[in-house]
Amino acid sequence: MNFKIAIPGAVLTVILYAVLSMNGSGVAAPEVGDYNIITIIPYIAVLTLALAGLDVIIVLAIGMGLSCVIGLLVGTATFFEWAQGVSSGMEGMFWVWISMPCLFLIKSLGNF
Repeated sequence: MNFKIAIPGAVLTVILYAVLSMNGSGVAAPEVGDYNIITIIPYIAVLTLALAGLDVIIVLAIGMGLSCVIGLLVGTATFFEWAQGVSSGMEGMFWVWISMPCLFLIKSLGNF
């Protein structure tokens, strides 16, 4: 089901990038900076575990744990910066959770 939802957006994005890059204006190639290959491990782990069909909560918990450990080991973040990021993400999810009943009500009334 998620695949059916994501495909139209992906196709539209590819078409938009192709059209905008044809005339030479709009889309510019990003400049590649310095990076540490170890810092992308949480992203690869989350993608791999999600594609393997693991439960979403477990996948996200593993990703958060890996990002904390790797960030602390590499020195790109302190524990408190990581905790602040988790708090910010939880706040965003709270507002999504709060808005869902409103969207359900609008949808059930036929105006959405």
